[in-house]
Amino acid sequence: MVDRVTEVGVVLVDEIGVREWSQLVNPQTRIPAFIESLTGITNDMVVEAPRFEDIAQDLNLLNFKPEKIKSVLHVYACKSSTVISS
Repeated sequence: MVDRVTEVGVVLVDEIGVREWSQLVNPQTRIPAFIESLTGITNDMVVEAPRFEDIAQDLNLLNFKPEKIKSVLHVYACKSSTVISS
């Protein structure tokens, strides 16, 4: 089994202000029951969602710069969950 993204959420805080953006992502594999119960994201919810590769351009349009990340509160993947904070 491979880790896959099921949702991307971004909150940008900069000189422009606060901007929020989120998108469910089709992981192109079944979401295990444990991850469904953990995240509340079901297979039915992502079946019509875009693939991560399809939303990468949207992140660029937000002027999202990974080097400006201050903290990531929760990162969930289909196989496992990881919580990272700074």
